[in-house]
Amino acid sequence: MALSGISRTGVFRPQELAFLQEIFDGCGLKPIDREAADVVAKRLITAYESGMRDRDLLRLTAIGAHSTATGVGRI
Repeated sequence: MALSGISRTGVFRPQELAFLQEIFDGCGLKPIDREAADVVAKRLITAYESGMRDRDLLRLTAIGAHSTATGVGRI
């Protein structure tokens, strides 16, 4: 899926939300770990807003070092 840049108003388009949700869902978070989910979501959105669009790179950036400390992303 090719996505154009984010809206300058700070609002994500529906296609962008679906893309980000798909990546977030693939991060391997446990439903009860809201703290980890918040960290991963913030990293994902920050990376996306900075212009990163590669699906795998976004996922890896989102789980980052947090995955080592909490088990996020481990299968």
